[in-house]
Amino acid sequence: MKSAPLPDGFPWKLCSANNTDPKDAPNTGVTRYYDFTIKRGKAAPDGYEKEVILINGEFPAPTIEANWGDWIEVKVKNAITGPEEGTSLHWHGLFQKETPWYDGVPSITQCPIAPRATFTYRFRADVYGTTWYHAHYSAQYSAGLTGALIIYGPSHVQYDEDLGPIMLQDWYHKDYYSVVEGVMSNDTALQEQYSDNTIINGRMPYNCSLVTDGTPCSQSTYSKFRVTPGKTYKLRLINTAAGGWQHFSIDGYNLTIVANDFVAIHPYSTKIVTLGIGQRSDVLFTPTGNATGAVWMRTNQYADSCARALQPEGKAIILYDKASEDTIPATEATPIVDDGTCRNDPLNMTVPYYPSAPPEPSVTYNITITQVVNSTGHKLFYMNGSPFQANYNNPILLLANERNYSYPYDPQWNVINLGSNSSVRINVWNDNFVPHPMHLHGHDMWVLHDGLGQWDGTIVNPENPQRRDTQNLAPNGHIVFQYNLDNPGVWLFHCHLAWHLSSGLSVSLLERPKEINQFQIPFIMAQTLLQHSLREDICAAPVRQITQPPNVVTMSKNHLGAQVSDNIDGSQIFDSGVEIQKLEATHPPLIQTGVYFDPVTPSKPTAAAASEKMESSPSGTPAHNCSSADPAVIGGPSEPSDLPSGLKLAVLTCYTCMAIFALALDTTIIATAIPTITRQFKSLNDIGWYGAAYFLTTCAFQLLWGRFYTFFNLKWAYIGAIIIFETGNIVSGAAPTSIALILGRAIAGIGSAGIFTGTYIIIGFSVTPRYRPRYMGLLGSMYGIASVCGPLIGGALTDHWGGTVYPWESPRIVALLILFGLTLTAWVSYQYHKNDNATVPRRLISQRSIAFGSLTSFLMGGAMFSVVFYVSVYFQAVRGTSATTSGLYSLPTILGLTFGMLIAGQFNNCVNRFPPFMLFSAITASIGAGLITTLTPNTPLSHWCGYLALFGIGQGIGWQQPLLLAQVFLQDADVPTGAALMSGGKVLGGAILISVSACVFHASLERSLLDLLPDINPNIIIRAGAAKLKDVVLEIAGDDSARATELLGLVEESYNRACRRVFIGALVVSSLAVIASAGVEWKEIRPEEKKDVENGHSIRLPKLWRGTSKSRDG
Repeated sequence: MKSAPLPDGFPWKLCSANNTDPKDAPNTGVTRYYDFTIKRGKAAPDGYEKEVILINGEFPAPTIEANWGDWIEVKVKNAITGPEEGTSLHWHGLFQKETPWYDGVPSITQCPIAPRATFTYRFRADVYGTTWYHAHYSAQYSAGLTGALIIYGPSHVQYDEDLGPIMLQDWYHKDYYSVVEGVMSNDTALQEQYSDNTIINGRMPYNCSLVTDGTPCSQSTYSKFRVTPGKTYKLRLINTAAGGWQHFSIDGYNLTIVANDFVAIHPYSTKIVTLGIGQRSDVLFTPTGNATGAVWMRTNQYADSCARALQPEGKAIILYDKASEDTIPATEATPIVDDGTCRNDPLNMTVPYYPSAPPEPSVTYNITITQVVNSTGHKLFYMNGSPFQANYNNPILLLANERNYSYPYDPQWNVINLGSNSSVRINVWNDNFVPHPMHLHGHDMWVLHDGLGQWDGTIVNPENPQRRDTQNLAPNGHIVFQYNLDNPGVWLFHCHLAWHLSSGLSVSLLERPKEINQFQIPFIMAQTLLQHSLREDICAAPVRQITQPPNVVTMSKNHLGAQVSDNIDGSQIFDSGVEIQKLEATHPPLIQTGVYFDPVTPSKPTAAAASEKMESSPSGTPAHNCSSADPAVIGGPSEPSDLPSGLKLAVLTCYTCMAIFALALDTTIIATAIPTITRQFKSLNDIGWYGAAYFLTTCAFQLLWGRFYTFFNLKWAYIGAIIIFETGNIVSGAAPTSIALILGRAIAGIGSAGIFTGTYIIIGFSVTPRYRPRYMGLLGSMYGIASVCGPLIGGALTDHWGGTVYPWESPRIVALLILFGLTLTAWVSYQYHKNDNATVPRRLISQRSIAFGSLTSFLMGGAMFSVVFYVSVYFQAVRGTSATTSGLYSLPTILGLTFGMLIAGQFNNCVNRFPPFMLFSAITASIGAGLITTLTPNTPLSHWCGYLALFGIGQGIGWQQPLLLAQVFLQDADVPTGAALMSGGKVLGGAILISVSACVFHASLERSLLDLLPDINPNIIIRAGAAKLKDVVLEIAGDDSARATELLGLVEESYNRACRRVFIGALVVSSLAVIASAGVEWKEIRPEEKKDVENGHSIRLPKLWRGTSKSRDG
């Protein structure tokens, strides 16, 4: 790390290992950033070349380091190809309190990260000590996806130097898929898969003479560590194996164990350190040998009792300070006694340094593990009679967040609902002859008892039992553990032996489900689910989902002298409390008289190393007082950005206005054409769908587009929306049937949602709140102008063009197509050379004003579009006008809408509040809708013009207000979702009200026709369509002109009654909008903006729109 997180370089202040609960993390105000790219590669850790999967091209993977209380953010890109497959990363042993969705377990907390997708994990370093991270997708981590994770915190023992992580691992020359396939097969000859080697920090020479298949194999080297006799060293041991226990030793030396997993313990001495898969131990070692000599470091897997290994022993070299690099030790191994139980050291030896007593459990569960050969000959592990099987498309945590707490149709998920209990005790009985390293996610556990046979009810050290997150379970033995249920989530409890987990040895512990329902889970989880679902064919696990451990990284650290605490930057503190300043971090270690030097990380990471940045907390951050009650403060300086201005802003405004014009044109252009469409397709029954299909898809995709704009590149998402929109219009224009037209309208609606939301997001990020109302008014004017043009153009095209005026072979049409092709080519070429990126996601803050604003938008939109659609029907069917004339007659509504928008845009800044405009809008629109219900076949021109204009003015005044609500009440990063919510409410109202109006219209029309014309089948008139009423009436009346005039008058009256019923519905909805708009908060919008301007602040424009080439959001 480059520097200390706080000014004095010691973030946990007076918190020590014995006076502070390790779970009570300090607030450091620091975030550590890492960029990981996962892809396939070739590696030969032991000399035998094989295909592996690596992070940033490194094996072991890069070490992650942080201080206790820091936040860690890891951006993971899945670049696995040849073939593609999903992935995920699990942060072993971290509690993930309040971030359970980042635990990294597919099917439990997330879907796998799909190929070519990026996922960003963000979690707290909520405990301190030694751990690791690894892939949790199938047995993928055994292919190389393992790395150390070190969290620095208070130390209860003194030592001189930290040698860093020492990763102990079995190594398979087969690819992991083949190993899993063999274990899961019903061929007993393949079910026992032996590892080929045992490696330490990714190295251990393999006997290449054993290679007979022609695979390249060369002499590898040993990992090496250099020490000085007389100094005390800290070794961070991690078992990252897939299938074997590790028994660690250093020839001729005693080792002092000072921590197990994340729990500091009272030190005790041993010659052999036993580590089950996933377990860690911090040990101290003081060399006393000849300064020119060397000694073997060993790890042994024991051939058959606790592992399956062809080369069970791995070795590394410890060189004394004056020994040459090529020195080979001649020391003898420490004898290992194998009792075949694979148990950890006795519980009475492993006493936590910070005492903690378990309470009386609220609930107790018994779990029995059995191994069964099923009817097909496959071996499976059962927990309480059921083998675990994953469903990647239904993460249990996300289901629980949706109040789905039971899964009767999916018993194979092995979910145990712990309810709202405060603590649980679990007694695990292993009713088979193989051992299991049992790992609990989200907690450490009090290990009350372990041993052979059944539990006898006794508890070891009841006032302070051992705590750890992984405990070895002996063959035909038991473990009894307990933990407090204080971390809502879904936590896996499973065997960490990769092949056992693949065979079903896991349960899911559902903790405090009602609190899970209250979680605001980041949208990236749903995004990952969607990405995985779309690529499920290549994202499925090879045989079965599985969770496992990872590998390790070598790191050199040097402390000279006694140490009480180790900090991430290497600074030290002594018993006296006097901090010793750290020198520059360079390698190899420097020895300076009187100075304690600790280079924790290399001074210049390689290009392949994890990208790491540290953000210091803002100045003035108070010193930590050992309390974690305050929320974490993520520091870091604000990133300056300039808003577009001048020509750039003018071009931006022009483009957005053109987009809104096209959208509004498409919304209203069909209104005047509907009567003719119903005649041509003989589809009066489909009249509601011509509008509803468009609005339904617009609404359905509105919020989704809002999220697209937050997670993906804004410009490209916006362009994509325009492409979808135009595709829908092409389908509609070429539609040979009513169904095809409806489909085209639905496609156009999807694109419309993206255009509408994106336009207001762009304006929101480009213009300060003070001037946004003016730009909103401008966009509203474009909407109004297009709405005016829409019915006119629609009517003109309906009356005069349908592929007849300009045939496809016309030079004018050909020229337009060529121009379109050239323009499209030029645009694609230009955009190809641009390199914009997406923004960092933020949560939407729910507010009362947003809720009532979206409801008002819903009601007003429903009223607006139902009136616009059926006014055209009224003019053409009731008053007998043409499509073009009905478009002209719709002008009062559209002109009123435009005028209202302009008024609101100019006067918003004067009033400074929203409710007056929204209330006045709803009241005025209600009055106009009430007057429209009085329309008859003979209503004078001056009357119906005034009615429609008044309704349009009311609609226009409130048209933009909900969108302004989102931009004023929400943080800038939340504006996309807020804008989508508001605009989505409007189109949802239109979709629903048009559909409802269609039902009301048809029912009323049929009833009126039966009442007024009982002798005529109403279906004959209905099927004729609104535009050809005279033709069908003349056909029915024959040569009797008087009869024809009478019939036509009755038919027009029937249509008038049906239209009035629709208008009454619009009146009711507008009246409800009056009530909804009253719920918006009376918040001033201008004083805060004035303050921002005075201070020289501006609204931040997302990186993706500024055209920067680097972004951290993925």
